[in-house]
Amino acid sequence: MLAVLVLALLPDPDPRLSTGWDKGNHLLAFASLAFLGCMALRGRWLMITAGLLGYGVLIELLQGLTGYRFAEWADLLADGLGIALGVLAYVVLRPRVSHP
Repeated sequence: MLAVLVLALLPDPDPRLSTGWDKGNHLLAFASLAFLGCMALRGRWLMITAGLLGYGVLIELLQGLTGYRFAEWADLLADGLGIALGVLAYVVLRPRVSHP
């Protein structure tokens, strides 16, 4: 999560760390965070979704305060889509093991 925050607040992100499309960066980052969060917290997807959406809002607010980055609603939309894809990937890929 710290890496996502640092990359989101850098003045000019390293092009090697980019998809080449800002919204794609948001989608990929938040899909990864959601998937890993579901893996770590055993699928508590609602808590993960709420937490990551809040994190996305925080990032946008901080970007708006930098003077060299901008807060955008489209970034939050990309974050939300990424979260949905990450949770969906977890649901599809999680092991089908019953717990006693």
